[in-house]
Amino acid sequence: MNVYFIVTNGCKPRMLKIGKARDAEARLVDLQCACPYELELRGVLKCSSERHAFAAEKNLHSAFRRFHHRGEWFFYPLEVKYAVDSILQDGRVGNVGDFQRHIFVARSNRLRDDVAAPESCKDSIDYNTVLDQEFAAIVG
Repeated sequence: MNVYFIVTNGCKPRMLKIGKARDAEARLVDLQCACPYELELRGVLKCSSERHAFAAEKNLHSAFRRFHHRGEWFFYPLEVKYAVDSILQDGRVGNVGDFQRHIFVARSNRLRDDVAAPESCKDSIDYNTVLDQEFAAIVG
């Protein structure tokens, strides 16, 4: 049993499904039959046992709870994409804190790269407010 990340293509906002399955490719095919949008398997975290997969999925759901939409579906703004990419690159199945660190680093990098302001003003920008406004626009 492994944990998979499946994303939607061709719809706004983009969505991410975090789930567990023995065969992520087969799960993608099953989900695609019921979804009007193209789905893409972003990646799979290999787990050592079914128990390990259940724990990893639960930890990921907790870590991404701020982006939760419904069930196992989460909003997929760029900082979530960057965090998922980082988690998949790391390849380790961790606890909630480990996954939250990936999200924090992705969020910080995204805001650093995307907030357009003169360098002299960077220190006065409230990055949390910027992220909250951006997230509200996505959900909104």
